[in-house]
Amino acid sequence: MPLMLLCWQYMKRKALVKLITATPELVCDVIPWVNAKAAGILSECRPQPVAEECEYATVDMLPELLVAPPWVINKKKNVIPVFDLPVLPIPAVTDITPRITELISHTDISRFSEIAQYQASQQTLFTDLPLIEKEVMHLIS
Repeated sequence: MPLMLLCWQYMKRKALVKLITATPELVCDVIPWVNAKAAGILSECRPQPVAEECEYATVDMLPELLVAPPWVINKKKNVIPVFDLPVLPIPAVTDITPRITELISHTDISRFSEIAQYQASQQTLFTDLPLIEKEVMHLIS
């Protein structure tokens, strides 16, 4: 048989099994209407009733991994050690030159605070002010 025909038959059988699984009570109603071959396929695909008694494995029959899986067992959590170390005094580093102070005062953050102060005094909107890029270009040049 060509491969396409086999694929088509497989897809039809899969769809039939899905339909029978979804509505098993309709299989008994349909079997008298179809030919013998189709009735055999329908009864073959029909879900079989589960027997009343089922055998279950006891704990001694199962492997240890299934009896007590390692991911289920509560592990003892390790306590993180806390070291009581003395605080060492370190001298403060304050080597800020006048040039660094000037650069810091002309940053965008200081410009935003200037704009906020101007806004508070004039009661204007932020959009009414000149663009910051123009101000920064003015400071750089």
